[in-house]
Amino acid sequence: MCKEDIPFLVLNGGNLLFQRESLKPEKVVAGKLLVDLIISSYNKMGCDAINVGAYDLSLGVDYLREKEKSAKFPFLSGNILDQHDKHIFTPSIIKTVNGVKVGIFGLCDDKLKLAKIPGGKKLKVANPLTKAEEISARLKKEGADYIVLLTNLNIRYCRRIGQRGMPIDLIIGSSKKNRISLPILVQETYIAHVERGGKSVGRLDVSFLGSAGVEPLPAAVRFKGKTVGDNLFFLNHFFPLKIAMPDQPEIGSMVKKVEAELSRMKKTQGANAKE
Repeated sequence: MCKEDIPFLVLNGGNLLFQRESLKPEKVVAGKLLVDLIISSYNKMGCDAINVGAYDLSLGVDYLREKEKSAKFPFLSGNILDQHDKHIFTPSIIKTVNGVKVGIFGLCDDKLKLAKIPGGKKLKVANPLTKAEEISARLKKEGADYIVLLTNLNIRYCRRIGQRGMPIDLIIGSSKKNRISLPILVQETYIAHVERGGKSVGRLDVSFLGSAGVEPLPAAVRFKGKTVGDNLFFLNHFFPLKIAMPDQPEIGSMVKKVEAELSRMKKTQGANAKE
């Protein structure tokens, strides 16, 4: 959620909408129901932006662009292009939070299997490293105080980006191959991966330090976080999503309706198979 008077952002690194690069025909209707649920839920949560990952394109770029119209947040991608090298999705945005300009951009893994994606021949995926350098430099030039990259690149590639010394402060990764949950620091770029499978929510608290450095911060905070560069202090949290946690009433109701519809569809398919 990012309003001028609310000091936080809700972001997603990608691979949000589907669990694989292509869907079997019999899974398409159920898949679309879940996409509508996810987008509606993220609208309610006040999401600011998501990155377009490989799995988000399972039903094709035209379908995804149509779904973006129902979202109250942009779908970002700085390296998914059409055959004329034009961006298909918004490459980057700048949001102001508590007076701080935050530049946000998205990148997709260039190993995207275009042959598996409906309409994949319309697309090309530019080199992520080249685009990371280009877009982060532009965001800095446009006045971003803090730059965030959302991506489904694997941890090794995220490290490569960090090693290049680009003006990227934070990388939020969503690679399905990720095995590392704890955040890491590569030079002055902080890389955070939340656990796979939606098992937890990550929250990163960012403090902009004054001339006194970390001293004004409570001791409990100072010793748990990391100072990055000259004036940033990061404190990362993971919140496991346990079954015992109560549902948010409105979103819980939406989920139950979709579960009921999926159950009805499954019973109908089972009955048809017996005939």
